[in-house]
This record gives sequence, structure tokens and C-alpha cells, in this order.
Amino acid sequence: MHRHLSLVQFTVLVCILFVFPTVYPVDVFNMNYAIVAVGGLLVIVTINWFWWGRYSFKGLVKTVSI
Repeated sequence: MHRHLSLVQFTVLVCILFVFPTVYPVDVFNMNYAIVAVGGLLVIVTINWFWWGRYSFKGLVKTVSI
């Protein structure tokens, strides 16, 4: 269990460090655009959920095997 927790913590740390700029001071030419891509994807996924997903998602489907 301890190994799983440390792996989750490491993944969260890497995701946070991923969006930091590589050099300082930040300008248009050296900006890390990863946060723009992640934010754009979050906007697309949120719009998709409210427009289509919440009406078509049926939840878990139980299957019976004989």
C-alpha cells in the first residue's frame, strides 16, 4: 500500500512540474505551452460532458455469465 501511495504522489509531483516554465523570465518565445494544451483539453472535455456525456452515460452495466 505504501508503494502505491508514493507512486501516486510522484505522479502528482511530475504533473505539477510538467507545466513550469523552463527558463526565467518567461516570455512568448520560451513559455511552456503544456498548461495551454492541458487547459484546452479540460475545456473540451467539460463541454463534451455537458453537451453529450451526461445524457448518454448509463453507468455500470451488469453482465451475467452462465
